[in-house]
Amino acid sequence: MKIPNYHIPWLGKYILNLKMNAQGERMKKRFLDDILSPLNDTWNKEIESLTMLHAERDEYGDLIILESNEVGDRLAMKDKEAFIKDYNDLALENAYIPTEGENEDIVTHIVKMFLEMECLAQTPEAYEIYEHYRNKFTEFLKDKKGDV
Repeated sequence: MKIPNYHIPWLGKYILNLKMNAQGERMKKRFLDDILSPLNDTWNKEIESLTMLHAERDEYGDLIILESNEVGDRLAMKDKEAFIKDYNDLALENAYIPTEGENEDIVTHIVKMFLEMECLAQTPEAYEIYEHYRNKFTEFLKDKKGDV
């Protein structure tokens, strides 16, 4: 199942907040630790690599740190617009949630719980992402029924 890189943290936080029974909590832990966490680690490493590629360095090769209170503006960038474009491209690239083999039961359980639970989204943007996954997960389950 493919998801855009920038949805990985949202999906993790959303699933983390779902209240489940004991079996659901075990499946949630497996999903977050074994499936989503490695995707999130890769996403973070790619952001770091992209940042290092675009960061400006001084004559000693050290990063130039700006005195800014803005979270995204602490490093000097060679070309901020190019960095933003590359970051946006990376954010829209897809990561893949493995749904076969040993992951099949875990993903299926999480998908069913996601669909059965009341929506937790509290902003229009979060609700839009929630709706995206509600539709994607509904299709996933329809496809699973076709496989049986």
